[in-house]
Amino acid sequence: MKMTYSAHCEKRASQRGISKKRIECCVKYGRVGHSMKAMFYFIGNKEIKQFSKYDKDIINYNGTVVIVENGVIETTFINKNFSKNFKWN
Repeated sequence: MKMTYSAHCEKRASQRGISKKRIECCVKYGRVGHSMKAMFYFIGNKEIKQFSKYDKDIINYNGTVVIVENGVIETTFINKNFSKNFKWN
């Protein structure tokens, strides 16, 4: 799947040392939540345990959050406590 990155995402990912592979892994395997127009993808311990047999790199991606709006990746960050503060669908 071809992903489109906003300029904001490109800048923030670079500042935070988050690779495109990490972002793509999060969108592919991450837990999904919705808020208004945005979709949130999150990789936590559950996703690592479930999908590490398919992608060994996921072990290093704990806490990765990706926010997508209208098919564009708007931003990404790392917050290992994100799943505790977000109501998942």
